[in-house]
Amino acid sequence: RKGRIGVVGNYKNNMEEKCKALFGVFGAAYYFKPGESRWVPFGETSEGCKVLVLAVGDGRVRILCRRSVDGAYVVNTLVYPKITVRRAGKTFVQWQDTLRVYGVSFESGEDCAEFKRVLEE
Repeated sequence: RKGRIGVVGNYKNNMEEKCKALFGVFGAAYYFKPGESRWVPFGETSEGCKVLVLAVGDGRVRILCRRSVDGAYVVNTLVYPKITVRRAGKTFVQWQDTLRVYGVSFESGEDCAEFKRVLEE
């Protein structure tokens, strides 16, 4: 599971092939559950996923997290310029859209820092 992703896979309407990949590594995706004040993994466990950042135009990017186990997309969110990305630990970063607060845990601090840098450009 370690290492950068060289080729992005298929997505509905081939979005991954139509968009420029800005970032891609393995991580684990979570969402924040405010009523319980805790981070909850997408799916039954915090299984790994491919974390992709794709340029879609007009300064916007799309964050996709695709579970390694079954290929299901657990995060598919459009992010606008000037998003606030918070590094909440050495390997954990969070951001939010209008629906929820997302978080990703990476295997290394370098991957976490690069993800944050790409989103803040």
